[in-house]
Amino acid sequence: VSTQKTAGARPARGVSRGTASAAGMAFFGITSKGPQNPFRAATEAALGLALFSKADIEAAFRASCRSSTIGQDEADEFLVQLYHGPAPAMHEKRLKDRMLEAVGGDYSGRLDLEQLLEVTAALQAEEEAEEAANESMATTGIFSAKELQEKRAHNMRGAAGPRDTFTVPLTTGHASGWELEPSDAEAAGKEIRPKRKCAETKFAERLLKAGELL
Repeated sequence: VSTQKTAGARPARGVSRGTASAAGMAFFGITSKGPQNPFRAATEAALGLALFSKADIEAAFRASCRSSTIGQDEADEFLVQLYHGPAPAMHEKRLKDRMLEAVGGDYSGRLDLEQLLEVTAALQAEEEAEEAANESMATTGIFSAKELQEKRAHNMRGAAGPRDTFTVPLTTGHASGWELEPSDAEAAGKEIRPKRKCAETKFAERLLKAGELL
């Protein structure tokens, strides 16, 4: 497999990192099989404005704005046009906050196309810098093999579950109950009683307390 990098590779409009890798991270013969890190690609943070080109943003601006400027009231429609559907909440908030800053905190203020492109370009640069800085960051919240071993030994789970981390289920275990809400279980007449600790886990905890396991 060739390891030559693609020059200026960027996903097409409305395509997430789940189907294409970011510029500088794509390699011939690999990207056709999907992202190199599907777990990272499925996080909400990976679906930022850096996915879109200047032409994508211009097209969404013209499709969503009733005039030659855009305001807070049209930001939602702009993002729907850009993402071809609802935008991730964190990126929606980021864009709206930056648009507000650009007009001096005036909610009635409006930006023209050039000003919007400046705002989105700055956000794209920040996202790419964050991605480069956090390239080794695990989506599980575990950042080293040592930390993983310690958490496994003490039967500790991450603070955030799969639904808090990923936008879609990525494993068979994720898919089981992914869309099930507590209200659905109640409507079905089912009472959820999760098994928090099995006999083996309780036995291992007693060994840890006794100093038998390190």
